[in-house]
Amino acid sequence: MESFNVIQRNNIFDPNRRPLIRTGGSTNHPPRVQGFALKGTMAYPKGWFAFFDGTSSDYNKALGVGGVIAGYTLKEITLTNVTLSANGKDFRMPVGRQVRNVNGKWQMGQPVVETNSDETDSEGEATTDSSAVPVAGNAQMQEILQRLMKAKEQELK
Repeated sequence: MESFNVIQRNNIFDPNRRPLIRTGGSTNHPPRVQGFALKGTMAYPKGWFAFFDGTSSDYNKALGVGGVIAGYTLKEITLTNVTLSANGKDFRMPVGRQVRNVNGKWQMGQPVVETNSDETDSEGEATTDSSAVPVAGNAQMQEILQRLMKAKEQELK
């Protein structure tokens, strides 16, 4: 899996990529919010892999089933999402979603697809607790994704 790290480090298509800037002195910066995003999944002859990108090297990983990121164990990988588990509770994380550590609790960030109004607060942020992060989405979009996944599975057979 180490061979996949170069893909994440040198991803020229990453819209959030920033240049490495080193300064000589130390300045007082506010603490960074820790987080990671699911960038994509891939079926490989050795199994399924999920690619994560985050705010520290601990979160920049390519993991297979059973891998651990931020205390969550990767239980399942599909074409469009992964299932993470911690403290006996599972949650799905779709490709393109971010999870952030806010005040000691892991929370799902802004989704790629629209969220239902009962799952967001007044600022549009997804509201969750650290153990059960819900997946929000448009039902029609989910149906389309299911059909695309079935078509892709048929191609792979």
